[in-house]
Amino acid sequence: MRPALKIVRRKDDLGGLGPDLECDAYKAAAEKARIQKEFAEKARLQFMQQSKFESKEKLTEIKQENAEKIAAKEKMDKAKNYAKSIQKPKVIVSKPLDEYIPPPPKPEPVKEETFTDKILNQLEEHDKLLALVKEHY
Repeated sequence: MRPALKIVRRKDDLGGLGPDLECDAYKAAAEKARIQKEFAEKARLQFMQQSKFESKEKLTEIKQENAEKIAAKEKMDKAKNYAKSIQKPKVIVSKPLDEYIPPPPKPEPVKEETFTDKILNQLEEHDKLLALVKEHY
């Protein structure tokens, strides 16, 4: 088995700067990172505001274009309707009374036969048949 490697670093071996100088270097690096972070945040906010402004401008342009398209379509519809009205003039011609044809007469409502009407009809048919029989015999 291999012995576990133990890495021991000494400041002298690494060419260290010493405790005070290293602390200052860490502080400077932290300050630099903080400044870069603030700058990046400001740039991001500025980009967002600019993109919002641009998107608002684009939105107003699109709305304006849509309004223009709708207005143009309405004008075209009005022009088409006007052209149709010119092509087909509406003139009402009244007919003289001699040419007036009365409407066809309404059919009379069908009267339902009651029980007594049926019996009377049967009696009349029976009487006719009896008269025919008497004539022949």
